[in-house]
Amino acid sequence: MRVALVGGGITGLTAATRLAESGHEIVLYEASSAGGLAAGFPFPGMEGVWLEKFYHHLFRSDLHIVRFIEELGLGADLIWQTSRSGLFADGRVWPFGTPLELLRCRPIGGLLERLKMGLSLRVFQKTSDWDQFDAMTCEEFFASRSCLRGYRGLWEPLLKAKFGDAYARIPAAFLWGRIYPRSRSREKGVETLGYLRGGFARLMQAMMVRLEERGVLVRLHHEVQRIERLGPRRFRVHTSRGAEVFDRIIWTAPPAQLARILEPPEETLTRLASRIEYVAACCLILFVKQRLSDFYWINNLDPEVTFGGCIEHTNLVPPEHYGGQRLLYVINYLRPDHPYMRLRSEDLLRLHLPSLARLYPGFDA
Repeated sequence: MRVALVGGGITGLTAATRLAESGHEIVLYEASSAGGLAAGFPFPGMEGVWLEKFYHHLFRSDLHIVRFIEELGLGADLIWQTSRSGLFADGRVWPFGTPLELLRCRPIGGLLERLKMGLSLRVFQKTSDWDQFDAMTCEEFFASRSCLRGYRGLWEPLLKAKFGDAYARIPAAFLWGRIYPRSRSREKGVETLGYLRGGFARLMQAMMVRLEERGVLVRLHHEVQRIERLGPRRFRVHTSRGAEVFDRIIWTAPPAQLARILEPPEETLTRLASRIEYVAACCLILFVKQRLSDFYWINNLDPEVTFGGCIEHTNLVPPEHYGGQRLLYVINYLRPDHPYMRLRSEDLLRLHLPSLARLYPGFDA
């Protein structure tokens, strides 16, 4: 079977690999370079070292991708490190990674609220079936646990930072998807996260080599502009460089793009795709002169702070991997039309500097 696979992110590359191994003829189209949201750029002055445009790490529970990394011969380069998380609220950073730290985290509310929050989160940690949480919002879940005040103090501001005005519609399954995997990524009660030495771009490069070995035709910088449905199992894919005919198409790019270019239009696809609301990740990557904290990840609860959180990358991957440089991701999740998305890096840094100084006294980039 001849298959067109559209999208060169991790999903597209993996699907192309497995289909080619099953004997199918595969052509993979990608509008830019391979990697998708896991794409990176060469780290300045360090040959063979890459840094992600958007922060990435692995959990111990990410068994499929860990096995794939090992299958591609990169298992020895997986780094596993303990990490710490915190919350910025009331002018300070509160450690937030263990049950004891949760009980000490006063922004959640009084001691009773913190106890109820701990018991509520334990429901996520101990439940492997997420379906039951998909029919209720996060607020409804905590209300059912008599933990609404704790929700208002902790999760509501975090959800607002992540989803904006849509925060009240987010299903509790979203929190399960964040809490359950992390509970499986602990060793002796401490969270352990993984990273690929040299950057996850090395995984993409290894996958591209595997695709070439399997006879997959990879067409980078080929934007799919139109797809014609010729029959029940016949499609013509048009790009700026020509057209080809396939038996099947696997689409791993945003569904709304497919809805726009499919001919004739598919009513159900168009209707469903129009309901998807996207949130953009805005990451400012900074070189910093010194270690800023003991935390890898700090989420923000303070509405006056201009970002949603900070990832001190070199608290997970030691600075020695980057020639002694220390790295910080400053992150926001925004609507694609948010004013921040139009700012230059210099202007975004200028905007964030007062907040960074609050989070990290003496901050200097």
